[in-house]
Amino acid sequence: MVVEKVLLEHLPDDKVIYPWIIGKGGAMLIAGLVFIVILFTSLISLSGLIGGLFNLFLIALFVGAVFLMVYYDFLRKTYEYEITSKGVHFKGGIFWKFDKFVSYDKITNISSEQGIIEQAVKLSHVNIHTAGQLSGPRGMPVPEITIEGLPQDKASKVLELLRKKISK
Repeated sequence: MVVEKVLLEHLPDDKVIYPWIIGKGGAMLIAGLVFIVILFTSLISLSGLIGGLFNLFLIALFVGAVFLMVYYDFLRKTYEYEITSKGVHFKGGIFWKFDKFVSYDKITNISSEQGIIEQAVKLSHVNIHTAGQLSGPRGMPVPEITIEGLPQDKASKVLELLRKKISK
């Protein structure tokens, strides 16, 4: 029996919460704020209470942003990535726990991406695609595993390591 050797371990960088808040949490925050505004405008008359409603909106925005920062910080701490001699392993999650393993023979494509916020905080993420993956919005392929919170130099090393392993 061949023992699996860990070639690289990764925990997401602390700065990964900023792109998560803007990208993943931004939609949740906006939807929650719209709900609060609709709820309170339907419950109270707008005559003379616009200032109070605006203050309520700012408080809700602040509370929502703080909640998302705390949640994403805890989520970041649960994420663990390992590149082993047999494949790539990911574990993590708070409410929904994930434990995924993709062997090298199943990997069809790897790519590195940086959004605008990731560029500002000098982070990157590596997408690992397989043949049996699902399609996301607009028919775009969804990665089987995304290694998030990689400093740019480490992302290059991860890509190089994965390319060597899948080309064998």
